Amino acid sequence: MKFIHTGDWHIGQTFYGYDRCGDAEAMLRQIAVIAREEQPDALLVCGDVFHNSVPSSAAQRVYADGLLKIRNACPSMVIVVIAGNHDSPSRLGAYSGLWQVAGVHVVTTVAESCVPIEAGGGLIVPVPFVTPSLAGRVMDDAVKSAVAVNGDGKPVVLMAHQAVVGVDTAGHHNLPDVAMDFINIPQGVVDAVDYIALGHIHSPQSPLKNKARYSGSPLAVHFDEATYTHSVAVVTLKQHGIAPVERQVPITPPTPLFTVPDKPSSLDVALGEMRLLADTTCYVRLNIDGDHCVLPHDAKEQAVNTAGATTDPETALPRVRFCEFKVNRTEVKLTATGEKALTVNEIADINIVDVMERYLRRIGREPLTDDERLIINDIINED
Repeated sequence: MKFIHTGDWHIGQTFYGYDRCGDAEAMLRQIAVIAREEQPDALLVCGDVFHNSVPSSAAQRVYADGLLKIRNACPSMVIVVIAGNHDSPSRLGAYSGLWQVAGVHVVTTVAESCVPIEAGGGLIVPVPFVTPSLAGRVMDDAVKSAVAVNGDGKPVVLMAHQAVVGVDTAGHHNLPDVAMDFINIPQGVVDAVDYIALGHIHSPQSPLKNKARYSGSPLAVHFDEATYTHSVAVVTLKQHGIAPVERQVPITPPTPLFTVPDKPSSLDVALGEMRLLADTTCYVRLNIDGDHCVLPHDAKEQAVNTAGATTDPETALPRVRFCEFKVNRTEVKLTATGEKALTVNEIADINIVDVMERYLRRIGREPLTDDERLIINDIINED
């Protein structure tokens, strides 16, 4: 049994105001090429198909068109898609009956997880995202259902979308709506299956030696995830009880994410580094030394104007797409100036202007001018 293991596509992400549907299209085209070259028995998509639970019509079109291209690249393979925590189960599964005609199994409910899917002489057990406290029991029930019908000793693959105890989350951007409750996969489940195809963590890794694998996301969804190679996994299971043979196939980022310079620097140095990228279509985060550099009030305007000078006449978008500043400060300090934390009584006695100035120092901005202080005091003192 040979299959492609992927997931965490996050189609429909808006990245600092930029629509990434074009990036998702290019990523899906690459997976279609891999499917054509590998001719696997199955494609396993382990959740977070969409970035939002209410994907736009454009995102849904990218998903449908991309999945059909992948299907056409290898018409004989079975495709299994499970819902992740970013997906709406009802929306993702709305056309599951229609998708099944095309050989695509969209699994969004616990009941469906107890019906194993045959592919290439093996059994696939698809478990969509569930509340982590219930995940172990759901996995156990689903795998027992597969074992009960596996009289021929076929290889068994479990699909799930969870954060497993022991996983390395370094480089995984923890978005506010990402649940990071960690689970232990029951030992009985681990022993009964031959491979656990996981989604949810974006860096490829094997938290349970060679038995469980995160394929990782094919695209970085944040700058913190641009430090490692994104890929899909191609896995071969020769027979039940034999260790899987797995390799990563890299995905080339259509629009790379850069943090420049490599080391935290002044704004002028960072803007100079950004100008060097003028011929490259990319997203950029400027790396600022917050201990020795104070960002001026118009720092964002300078960055936007510098990026705007790279506008592509065909798309009317800048090639270099400025996104944010990464202001680095020494962790032991509360602020860039090393001010100590205030007590409750001190906070009660401090005036509004001082609060504002402490905040400006903390975010690395220039202090208030004398004129600004006078204006603010006049407003405060108005009857």
